[in-house]
Amino acid sequence: MTLHSGMLLAYYSHTGNTREIAYQLHTIFDTGLHRISPHKPYPGQWNEILKRLSEDNSTQTPIKLSVDIDKIDDYHTILLGFPNWWNGLPLPVEHFLLQHDLKGKTILPFSTFRTNAGIAAENVRNTCPDAAVLNGLEVPDVLVKNARPLIWQWIRETAYFAKLKRRSFCACEQDQIIND
Repeated sequence: MTLHSGMLLAYYSHTGNTREIAYQLHTIFDTGLHRISPHKPYPGQWNEILKRLSEDNSTQTPIKLSVDIDKIDDYHTILLGFPNWWNGLPLPVEHFLLQHDLKGKTILPFSTFRTNAGIAAENVRNTCPDAAVLNGLEVPDVLVKNARPLIWQWIRETAYFAKLKRRSFCACEQDQIIND
């Protein structure tokens, strides 16, 4: 049983950067954890990824995910992680969002990026207009391994998290929470 049984942490990671941030958030919130992954994984080489994305985009068919969430209705809040791909959502994340009824849910996006920050929440809002999409956490790839201060800054500055009681956070992290 997790501390936040109504909170799901779902993420897609290709290089491992977003997975690292997801695991850090998971240790803080003790949430349910779900990895979004396409049934047919993307190749490792950049040129091959571009070719595959072009194919996936041209077919206009939903990407089959390897594992899906059976009961999305059990969650009221989704921490949603993904890398910023060409200023947009990776197709597996977009299809994950489109395959579920997220009306009335709160979504807190977090993303990793090499360039072009500032678009995570906007892209999720455009895909899920009936959900409450709050401002996201955006972590540059070069800071992923040392992202803990950025994560705690986001938590302190996001009003949604203020509603959670101190006991809701992992005991080892409680000293990081500042009540203003």
